[in-house]
Amino acid sequence: MPFQELNARLDECMAREGWRPEEVRRSWMTDLIFGRDPAEARRKRAGRPEEALRARGIRIGTPAALQEQAERLGKAGVYRVMLQ
Repeated sequence: MPFQELNARLDECMAREGWRPEEVRRSWMTDLIFGRDPAEARRKRAGRPEEALRARGIRIGTPAALQEQAERLGKAGVYRVMLQ
């Protein structure tokens, strides 16, 4: 289930119990495949399909792409991203 859906579900559960959802900080831990350029990131995938890795939540890309992905997570409610 995508983070946004899980996040909304958690908000609903918290609201039912009288908690304020904005008081809970959400974290996201995932693996990272980082490359200085797209070709290096592709090599580091070592033939593993990008779509399958992303479906598991793995972040893949260049510094700019990873920054954009982190910003999207922030907009979805993630307070902290922990990369492995």
